[in-house]
Amino acid sequence: VINYEHKLTAEFMSLKETVDSANPRITSGTRARYNDLSNEWGEYKLQMKDIMDIEVRRFNQIFKSQNLPALILPKVESFD
Repeated sequence: VINYEHKLTAEFMSLKETVDSANPRITSGTRARYNDLSNEWGEYKLQMKDIMDIEVRRFNQIFKSQNLPALILPKVESFD
């Protein structure tokens, strides 16, 4: 048996499997778990936005000051 910490994607997939069955039922518990996971994703999404908007820009400025090519990221409207 391999023990590992479940990550957010695995938690979402587990929840999906729970409600995506032959007789799906959305209980208050599954709804609460979805809300918990969505809130956690929201925190990660904010961290990612900061990295993309602040850290990558800072990285590119450093490279530009050295006349080196910067990271060019495609424009993404949303990660929802």
